[in-house]
Amino acid sequence: MKVTYKHLLFLFLWCMGMAPLYGQKIKYSRDIYPLIQEGNYLQAYRMLHIYLQKEPDAINAYYQLARISEQRANRFDPLLQGHIVMRYADSCIYYFSEFDKRLTEKELRKNAEYYEDFFDEEDKASGKPKIEINEVKPVIEQKIAHYRRLKENLSTILRHFGKAVEHYDASLRLYNGLTEQYYTYKELLILADENVIETLNRLALHYDSTVYYLDRYRRALDQYPLEGYNQRYTVRPIVDFRIDGVEPFVDFLRPDIQLWNYAQWARQTVENIQKEIKPLKQSLAAAFKEAIQAADNKQSYEIDRPLLLKLNRYDYNSLISNLIEYYAHKSAYAQAEQIAKLETNLDAREEAQRFSELLFYGGKAKEALSASLAAANEKNFKKYETILNSRYTSLNTLRQALSQEDAWINQEVRRLETEVKDQINRLLESMPVTSYENVPLPTTPNWRPLDEVKEGEWVVAESVKDGAGNYYLCGFRRAANDQLTGFVVKISEGKVVWMHQEKESEAQTSTAYTSLTLTEDGCLVTAVACATGPYSIQKAAIERFSNAGKRIEKVPLPFTDCPRFIRYNDVFGYWTLLAKGQALFDPATANEKVLLIEAKASNGQLNWQQEFRLLGNVVNLVPVERGYVVIGNFSEISFPDGEKAVSRVNNLAHHTNVFAVKYSSKLGNITRRNYYPSKQPLAVYQVYKASDKAIHLLGSMGTWKFQTFRFNPSESLHLIIDSELDFYYPFQKP
Repeated sequence: MKVTYKHLLFLFLWCMGMAPLYGQKIKYSRDIYPLIQEGNYLQAYRMLHIYLQKEPDAINAYYQLARISEQRANRFDPLLQGHIVMRYADSCIYYFSEFDKRLTEKELRKNAEYYEDFFDEEDKASGKPKIEINEVKPVIEQKIAHYRRLKENLSTILRHFGKAVEHYDASLRLYNGLTEQYYTYKELLILADENVIETLNRLALHYDSTVYYLDRYRRALDQYPLEGYNQRYTVRPIVDFRIDGVEPFVDFLRPDIQLWNYAQWARQTVENIQKEIKPLKQSLAAAFKEAIQAADNKQSYEIDRPLLLKLNRYDYNSLISNLIEYYAHKSAYAQAEQIAKLETNLDAREEAQRFSELLFYGGKAKEALSASLAAANEKNFKKYETILNSRYTSLNTLRQALSQEDAWINQEVRRLETEVKDQINRLLESMPVTSYENVPLPTTPNWRPLDEVKEGEWVVAESVKDGAGNYYLCGFRRAANDQLTGFVVKISEGKVVWMHQEKESEAQTSTAYTSLTLTEDGCLVTAVACATGPYSIQKAAIERFSNAGKRIEKVPLPFTDCPRFIRYNDVFGYWTLLAKGQALFDPATANEKVLLIEAKASNGQLNWQQEFRLLGNVVNLVPVERGYVVIGNFSEISFPDGEKAVSRVNNLAHHTNVFAVKYSSKLGNITRRNYYPSKQPLAVYQVYKASDKAIHLLGSMGTWKFQTFRFNPSESLHLIIDSELDFYYPFQKP
């Protein structure tokens, strides 16, 4: 209320002050001109308007109003306060024009003292000014022309400048709105609908309009310069969505205006949506439909991997890709189950392979289904709503359906887990034991520390079964003086068919056969000669035996690293060998080089050679399609390309985690490395390959020890990987 009273009081006093002016005759020379001379232009401006109402032919009043309007017009910023400048420019034009129309010689003679602007030095000195009309008229006409030109040009400048600011502000609002709505550029692309495309098109149009009006503003300034304004603009590209282009406002009064090229970005985004995302979604819709039909009809369906890899560029591990994966694996599971029911006369190895593959498909289906359930939210459903609506009418419908599928697959997988473990155990326990020279000769590898080996005992380093059911074994036998004698043997139907033994003549030297692989006409075996006692390697070789047990050749190896595994590729005729350490027995307590070489079996010509360093041990070298997988335990592992991994358990004295590295055949390059994500120490002791889809890693929790291992289905560690090195079992990672 106090503010209101103050305003009312001010208005009352002003009216009281002005009342005498209306109540008495105003004298120009007494009441108005002194105000002008004092510089009290605001009061003079009001008084002049009042005076002209009673004295419309007061010529000098028009001139003074024009002068005050001119002074006011020059006081304000033409760009920031252009509307005020334009108003006073109108006043200038009007009052100068009215003055020009009424000006006479008589007026200049009679009221010369009111035209001080036109005094020359002589007039000022004499005190008796003589002003000619031909001196005044051109000046007034110039002023009228000036303010007409100002009004015309400033109107254009203001219009172009205002439009440029208006359109850029609209661009900012649209772009900032997109950054608030979408967390990443890829998310924007995947979620884009017609509304988004319309927004992007409007964004491009507003930016184009900004540049259009800025260019015209610049041309208008060139034709009619404004003091203090000569802006230029530069354009920056938008590279990173939500980093570039995000600003609350842009200062268009700066000498260098910084613009973001919203049009280029928006048009490129629309192009990406039209040319990349829309065709991608069409292909996904077809793939989704085919995968569902295959699962429903128990038909085969092959996943379009390039399609899903392309989708991963925009939406990694997406809801739709996981659903396609699930239905594809479900259809494969159904087919494998039908085949398993038809094949009744399978041996233990074939049964283990069949059920392992069932577990593979079931495990992969469970993995994809779990990922689908985790991704089933409103945002992800909206990304593929038109695709999913062909099967699920809403997000809740999808969740309910996936929950039902989850109950089914969990039941299937639990059944398979027990079955596979039992089959592997039966298979391992069923390995026959024969005898030679009245000493038991097992067909199961029983390599262990020498102090646990009895005198005369056969120690099997590797055992391989051929397609006819024959076993080929290699290893060594311990003598009373700790000298080792190497042996290679073939067993058929529980009997030794042939036995080759290799013994050095001097007791200080021992021999052992460390690994074996089958060929078309026999087998290849790695042999070492080592110092008895420390068993440090003195020399190594590859020996070839025929099916009849005859040693055909012995090829020395050009190194003294201990060959641990040899594998033969009958497709290309290559053998691949893995060597590690300088001693026969590997306690795995030193960081050592692991050497892999591949060569032609026919002439030994080297194909490739690779190596890495390992604090740990290698458990097996597993041949798979198009390559080999090295599996072992590690505390620390490093590769020539700089990659290095350390077990998560801080105990570098023992290898406490599992690694797998895949090398391609013929080229020898690493195609993948993977490490089991465990925070607890664990170790693998045995590897059983059922197929490329199911490579079983058997072991126990705790650090690795050089010891014998026996698989227990209910207690032992059991991991499964495929040839791509994905650990898909167990499904709940420790």
